[in-house]
Amino acid sequence: MKRSYLLTILLLSGWALSAQQSWNMTELANWDDDNLPSTFSNTFNDCWGWVDCDGREYALVGSAAYVHFFDLLDPSQPLEVDRFAGGATTTWRDLKTYRDRAYTVCDNCNEGLQIFDLSTLPDTVVKIDQTTAFFGRSHNIFIDEGQGRLYAAGTDSAFFGLVILDLQADPDQPVRLANVSLAGGYVHDLYVRDHIAYCNHGNNGLVVYDLSDPGNPIVLGSLTSYPESGYNHSCWLHDDGVRFVFADESFGRAVKLADVSDLTDIQITDIFRSVLLAPADSSSIPHNPLIRGDLVFISYYHDGVEVFDLSDPDSVVKVAYYDTEPNNTMYNGFTGCWGVYPFLPSGHIIASDMNNGLFILSVDGIELADVDVPLTPSSALTLSGSPDLCEGDSLQIQASEAADAYAWYDNGVLLGQEGSSITVSAAGQYHAQISDQYCPGYSDTVLVTILPIPEAQFTAASAEACSGETILLMAVPGADSYQWYLDDEPIPGADQPTFEANASGDYQVEVSMMGCSSLSEAAGLTFFPVVVPTIDQVDLLLIASNGLFYQWYLDGEPIPGAEGNSWNATESGFYQVAVTDANGCTALSEMIEVVINGVEEFAAPVWQVFPNPAKSGEAIRLSGPAATVAVFSADGRLLQEENGWEQGEWKIGPLPAGWYTLRLQNEQAVEVVRIVVQ
Repeated sequence: MKRSYLLTILLLSGWALSAQQSWNMTELANWDDDNLPSTFSNTFNDCWGWVDCDGREYALVGSAAYVHFFDLLDPSQPLEVDRFAGGATTTWRDLKTYRDRAYTVCDNCNEGLQIFDLSTLPDTVVKIDQTTAFFGRSHNIFIDEGQGRLYAAGTDSAFFGLVILDLQADPDQPVRLANVSLAGGYVHDLYVRDHIAYCNHGNNGLVVYDLSDPGNPIVLGSLTSYPESGYNHSCWLHDDGVRFVFADESFGRAVKLADVSDLTDIQITDIFRSVLLAPADSSSIPHNPLIRGDLVFISYYHDGVEVFDLSDPDSVVKVAYYDTEPNNTMYNGFTGCWGVYPFLPSGHIIASDMNNGLFILSVDGIELADVDVPLTPSSALTLSGSPDLCEGDSLQIQASEAADAYAWYDNGVLLGQEGSSITVSAAGQYHAQISDQYCPGYSDTVLVTILPIPEAQFTAASAEACSGETILLMAVPGADSYQWYLDDEPIPGADQPTFEANASGDYQVEVSMMGCSSLSEAAGLTFFPVVVPTIDQVDLLLIASNGLFYQWYLDGEPIPGAEGNSWNATESGFYQVAVTDANGCTALSEMIEVVINGVEEFAAPVWQVFPNPAKSGEAIRLSGPAATVAVFSADGRLLQEENGWEQGEWKIGPLPAGWYTLRLQNEQAVEVVRIVVQ
């Protein structure tokens, strides 16, 4: 009798299986149709799985006359969405997927290659093409999805090798790369990763080829002698590229785990098998192994789905099974489980039984490795700044999620950019199509506007002035804000459209409007130092220091005609001279007293002036006896005067920064004081 689904302790010919090392598999659903055609008493053959862009799972199953497509939204009730007849009734069908297309072939037929569009699921499946351009029959196909190549084995057009098709450019229009003959002859099945093909050559064993150049295969290694060899049927490579499982489709032959790290010296590390009918019978037949993580799922004739743990390559351990043909009690003929597909992200297992149809199974108590499946990628975009750009600036738009492909559009027009980000500097409406294999996501639109740069220009009343004077700078009015600069440094508080400059250097203005700013060209201004002239006195002759132009003053009043560099005093009083230098700057000398006819000068100061120097804007106070008070600018202009000021304090100013002359006079004394405002 066959044992129940619950695993018990088994001891057979040195193989031990303990309850602690095994778990049960549960049937979620079984779909069968007794009205389908059969060949050699078998109705169903291989199976495969597929996931759409929303993560919804589907099963593909071959039968003698049809290819069936099932929606597994409710895994307990598989829903047949579509079925397609190929034109023949046959025992052998094989199915694989690439992106959102399914490809099917059959053996002992002349159906060729069928191509189906799965993107219309869950509503329907569309048959794109059925062509015999490459072959009429094929026993198996394998698709290297990373490279976009389909390999057809056991064909009538390349019986002793492979037909190799390119799917990348257009999955609906495969392109033949080669019909290649191989050293091992007829290929029954194969596994390919990155152009390295592990080919099952039946009674000729296993041969590994480099098919990078499809028309010129290179043998990398082979295995023709190994324990319990039989009809080398099918294989699968672990993700690590080292552990490799292959099955011999012969009664009583174990499955082999090999180390293929050195293809010139392939080593068998362990052999293992199903022992479901032991000890009465141990002639089980493995069919198709597939590896997920460290678990290999094997479809067994007679014994259903068997699961083994490959974690220890020297000691493979059985961990679960499910018998899809429980009524079978002997290893005789070919019946039971044909195919298994363990790669659905949900962890549900698809299995096809030759007589009992489609099974949906779960593995209880075993953590399955994650699998990468395409899903609609995130369509979120991030911006490096504001989409309102100032003219001449740029903006980076970045897709927030890694994907296989990116296509960028401006106002619906495809741009040449294909990376995960795009840098734009023109107005437009930008969006991205972000694709993960066959799953496209569409981002929102980013509206980019370009703002004009404000005009940054200014005019200066002049380019030169004398120290103590100012030059008015005027920018173009109407901007949101201004900032004036002197020698590349911002001037504190200088934030108006005009500015009065009073120091030499290079001036610029930065003008801002709606967040956009520009900096003007620099304009150099020069403020010449003002040199206070001196007076030399020789008797009554007064001589001024060098200059271009002169004007002499007596008691603060200009002397008519006194415009030479010297003047002969004719009356007592206080004399000054205003001298204009080569830069056009005029300065007034200090007062010098000239006494004629015995009038004496008071030496000691009579009046007090404080503070001196004073701060700009502050008043200068005067105290002392009554007098006539006069205040003169540096160029001799009378600024303030009071005749007959009585004793007490008197406020002078406030005055702009610079130096000034203060003259005080009464009957007893005359005093001239130089005052400075900072």
